[in-house]
Amino acid sequence: MSNNLLHDGKGFVCLVVATLAAVMLMAPLAVAGPLAADSNAMPGWHGTQFFAGSYWGMGMSPFFNADVDYAVYAPGQFEVTFDGADPSEGVDYVYAYQIFHVGPGTDEPLLQFSVGLDGIAAEGAGVITDFGAGQAPTSASFSTSGNNPPTSAVWYYDSPMSLAPGCQSNILLFTSSAPPEWDTSTLRGTNSTAKTELLPSPGVPEPAMLILIIAAAGVLGASRPAHRPSA
Repeated sequence: MSNNLLHDGKGFVCLVVATLAAVMLMAPLAVAGPLAADSNAMPGWHGTQFFAGSYWGMGMSPFFNADVDYAVYAPGQFEVTFDGADPSEGVDYVYAYQIFHVGPGTDEPLLQFSVGLDGIAAEGAGVITDFGAGQAPTSASFSTSGNNPPTSAVWYYDSPMSLAPGCQSNILLFTSSAPPEWDTSTLRGTNSTAKTELLPSPGVPEPAMLILIIAAAGVLGASRPAHRPSA
């Protein structure tokens, strides 16, 4: 089976059977990935980004090759394409991605995919999940520290359930009250440097949300006791 067929048609899905070791099987799909050309997504905010990871510090040729299809949906539009799959029930923007590990069979498996969240926009982060045909991640979370806003949305493919060459993920998504901007996103392989490219991510929140965030910050500030100098 040619790499071009995998790359251009994106018509194969990995089915993973977990036993003592992971067994990867390939099954044909009737259609290509739905995100990149979806007319229900926001104009200018759907397409495909190519990632090529290189071996750690060796200056070698790319050690993994992957396409990431992406689409951002305005509130209510995700349901038009994927009925019943919007965790925000039409209230928030939906950021959706799908990984196609298109490289040759000698390529390494993929372990992690992350999308950066920038500054105040991270306050509007909602639900992170996945659905549909393709290999599901082993886990997903918003990466954060303490009470700080999250800095990224991360999907993990822990060994031995990593995303093998020729396989595709299912649709990975999160919701946000903020409209899109371009931000750094990263794919990491088992032995490669993490490859970073630009993908859509929440930007500055809508004015109404921004007002609520500022008002909340003001209330928190007002609730703190004033510092009184000692006599």
